Amino acid sequence: MLKEVTLSLEEDVYNTMAMLAQGKLNEYISSLVRSRSPRTALEEAYKAMAADTEREQEAQEWCNANFGPVDIQ
Repeated sequence: MLKEVTLSLEEDVYNTMAMLAQGKLNEYISSLVRSRSPRTALEEAYKAMAADTEREQEAQEWCNANFGPVDIQ
């Protein structure tokens, strides 16, 4: 769902954004905001943790030692 927002920007800031956005200013602003979102940072951190195979193996061993065979993959 789209929401309409009115922004007041200094002219040089607007001109720079318009140039960088190449005619797609709403998409450009949305991508900037999403890239700064704590949720995005958290998702990236979880992906990095999951990609750490040594850490995942240690977690698997810990789970198995404490709870019996558990598949966390």
